[in-house]
Amino acid sequence: WNDLSVASSCDRFLGMCDLSPYTIGRRGPSVLGSKATTTVLEQFSALVEKYYEAGMLAKRGAQALFDAERDHVFGDDEWVTPEYTTAAFAMVIHAKNRSTARIVAGMAAWDEAIRLASVLEWNGKIETSKISDLREQERKGMYSIFSFARRSLIGLYKGTLKVEATKPAKELGAPAEAVPAAADTELTTA
Repeated sequence: WNDLSVASSCDRFLGMCDLSPYTIGRRGPSVLGSKATTTVLEQFSALVEKYYEAGMLAKRGAQALFDAERDHVFGDDEWVTPEYTTAAFAMVIHAKNRSTARIVAGMAAWDEAIRLASVLEWNGKIETSKISDLREQERKGMYSIFSFARRSLIGLYKGTLKVEATKPAKELGAPAEAVPAAADTELTTA
């Protein structure tokens, strides 16, 4: 990763985010039962998908602004394009769970969005605070996945992981596709 914030998220949080669904998938059915295990893993997947989609949205927004602003510049001598001399962070990932690839793809999207925003900031097209906002959004999204993974894994080991189903979407009168999968159940730890 080129951005230090994304690199820090990867270094600090990715290991637990990979280990937790793997362990819950293997040990959960014997401790929680297969239905509760599936519910926890679906909630985890929903958080991962939310992080990935937010990263892709940030990347598309930054790319659109970058393209629009770059088209207004007449010559390359008027446009500053900073380049990273080395990556801020590089590592080999030996993933245990399939969802890790989606997290890594989300990190790549956030990293690219921040890179494009940095180029725009160097050229005076956006404020520095916009880059800080992107970094904060990425960190909050990644931390929510990490926090859920950590709580779930600790709850599994301590035997305090409780999965309580709320009313299904059909009973609430809403069409099933209108209510996200994570809204059907709630995870609590004691």
